[in-house]
Amino acid sequence: MLGISNTAFLPVSFGSIAKKVNVVNREVEVPDFATEDGKIARALNLQAVYNIKTHEDFIPKTIYECDREIVESDEIEDNAKWVPWVNPKDGKMYTVIKTADNEDGTKTVRVLDEDGELVKECDIRPKKIIVLDDARYIEEEKDRWYTAINGDELSSHGFIVALMAKRNNPLADVEILNTSDDNPLDYGARGEMILENLQNIIDRLNGGEKIDAINMSFGQGWNLREIFEDMFDEDINVCNRAFFADFMKCYAQKMDSFLYEERQLLEQITKHGTRVFVAAGNDGSEYYMSYIGIDGVELVGGLASNGKVSPHSSSSRLTPHFEKFDYPLALKRGGINVTGLHGADFSYPEFLKKYEGKKPEGNTMTDEEHNELISLEYSKRYDYINKLKASKKDKFLLQENRELTIENNGIPVYGSFDFNMPLYSSFKHLTVDKNGYLVPYIPDMKSGTSYASPTRAAKVMLNDTMQEILNG
Repeated sequence: MLGISNTAFLPVSFGSIAKKVNVVNREVEVPDFATEDGKIARALNLQAVYNIKTHEDFIPKTIYECDREIVESDEIEDNAKWVPWVNPKDGKMYTVIKTADNEDGTKTVRVLDEDGELVKECDIRPKKIIVLDDARYIEEEKDRWYTAINGDELSSHGFIVALMAKRNNPLADVEILNTSDDNPLDYGARGEMILENLQNIIDRLNGGEKIDAINMSFGQGWNLREIFEDMFDEDINVCNRAFFADFMKCYAQKMDSFLYEERQLLEQITKHGTRVFVAAGNDGSEYYMSYIGIDGVELVGGLASNGKVSPHSSSSRLTPHFEKFDYPLALKRGGINVTGLHGADFSYPEFLKKYEGKKPEGNTMTDEEHNELISLEYSKRYDYINKLKASKKDKFLLQENRELTIENNGIPVYGSFDFNMPLYSSFKHLTVDKNGYLVPYIPDMKSGTSYASPTRAAKVMLNDTMQEILNG
């Protein structure tokens, strides 16, 4: 309960239109919308449901050799050059391949039909997608990162969000604007950086730059049921978008100056025709994202494995777009996949590869050795580790992470002192396969609507580009 008692800032009509509604946290059908953009969103939602249920990775059986070299490659850069696309207007399947980034800023594209026949080859102006997110780059932590498309280092949340957009639309130009300083939990500093970036975008738009879409995988969720119970002692039907927009504007103006300014700046941005996609949130259906109600701002929710709206996805009654909620990591040839598309999205670091295919026997630190290590002063631990490594057969040293081993159903998970990094950093562990050989340990990854949003932004922009190509 937020404990709001002062309702003087609210229009008088708010209290009178509050209605008794049974709002429960449940899976709901994907909403349908009557506008043309809504119809496209609905078709993309149904395609997302189909992909979740079938896990299909479509590649035409017959294909030109020059195209086959790309679509069947294990290289991360090649994986990022192509993507399957279903025309939401007629359900026809296409393969879209970017073959060149040209000096004049255009991209050369080959479009194949479902039989692998060339439909069109042309140069296009790429859609511009801006990702607003935490995109800090800390050089001292470089050895913790994975390398993705174009050498991007996955050093923070924003780079993975941008990866989602790049992989789902190889024809777009994706730019990242950082919203966090070295302390992302500093709400004041974060708020100021968001406002500065939004104003920068407005200045660019006013200067004539074309920005087609913005993605914001952050925001604050509000439990309106609790708020209205506190204000009016009754439930409220939040399905009325106009009502919600008025309420949030008034509430932000009174209670949250950063949010109020953000909403004003976003209103200016959308008037330029720029579409703004925002993650709907992961707090459940009773929560509503604070950016709802702004014309041109479109929320993206998450679908569960059964194709229904995930019970964890927020704002579902006012959300037009849905992509899958969970994006589990998976080992692929050439690296690790998170998007669910074909091939690998990013490589695992070179220092992991030297352990792959080896057995941990003789290299694991014993409990006695570990206890002796932690009993030493920090200045003496490095020499002790080197002494232990010298006594090991293959000159590397592993230590079991007991907590991760339990999470891994009792299969040992190791960290290594050769990693030159904190022992328990994510993505940097080893486990053993069924034959006892070391392989990278891929943990469960918390994703949700943060990754659904850039996925949908990219797909909408890809659809716009493809309609221009087919109709041009």
